[in-house]
Amino acid sequence: MTTAPPSEPAPPADAPDPAAIPAPGPTTDTPEPVPDPAAIPAPWPRTPVPVPGAGEVPVLSALAAATAHLDALTGTDLAALPPADLLAAVDATEALHRRIEAITARVLAAAETDGMWATTGARSFAAWYRARTGRHHTRADKAVTTARRLRDHLPATAAALAAGHISADHAAAMTTHAAATPA
Repeated sequence: MTTAPPSEPAPPADAPDPAAIPAPGPTTDTPEPVPDPAAIPAPWPRTPVPVPGAGEVPVLSALAAATAHLDALTGTDLAALPPADLLAAVDATEALHRRIEAITARVLAAAETDGMWATTGARSFAAWYRARTGRHHTRADKAVTTARRLRDHLPATAAALAAGHISADHAAAMTTHAAATPA
């Protein structure tokens, strides 16, 4: 015994004509303009917040200067670089990234030790860091754990990362395995 396929119900009387509904997406062939990355607001303060009564803080001044230099690089047409310079730029950005990871680990370790984060009501330093930066919980937890272990157990690894001799991935592997291995 065969059954007839169910028929579709008739559309309501007030339903719009499907042919009159515009197609989604752009209606022209003009590509969407690419926004200037420097014009996109960051979810955190782009310039260090001054500490009341502390005068100029050398660390915050150095970070502000580094931010200004990075802002200047953001608008650079990298495709116009000669190939040798472009390869050198890859090496230079990797070295810079390694050093920034080391500084980040030191800042996180110091901020955790300071304990001021606890006044915000966060349940843990990692939770505070996630809320403060918008990082995914896994990456924030790993960054905090790595920073803590570099500070407490692996100062030579921290120094190698700060010098740019090892990558952040290498340092994370060291903190995961070396800190958990019995002596």
